[in-house]
Amino acid sequence: MSVAYIKTLRPDLILLDHRLRDGLGNKLCIDIKTDNDTTGIPVVMLSADINIAQIAEISRADAFVAKPFDIDYLLKVIDGYLKKA
Repeated sequence: MSVAYIKTLRPDLILLDHRLRDGLGNKLCIDIKTDNDTTGIPVVMLSADINIAQIAEISRADAFVAKPFDIDYLLKVIDGYLKKA
C-alpha cells in the first residue's frame, strides 16, 4: 500500500499492522503523517511487538492497540476517532 493509493481511497481511519508483508507499517505510517493530503487521517497501529507504544509514537500514529486485543476495546478506539470526524 502507498500514500498515493490512500489518497485515492480517502478513508476515515486506517488500521495498520506494524508487520506488513512488504515492509514495516511504521514506515507507511510516517509517510501518511508527513503528507499534507493524508496527515489528518487517524492511524491506529496494531502489533504483537512488545515495543508497540514506542513504535506508534515514533511513527506518529494516533493510537495503538497491542495484540492480542479485546475486540470491544479496539471498537471503542475506532469509534472515538470516527466520532471526532
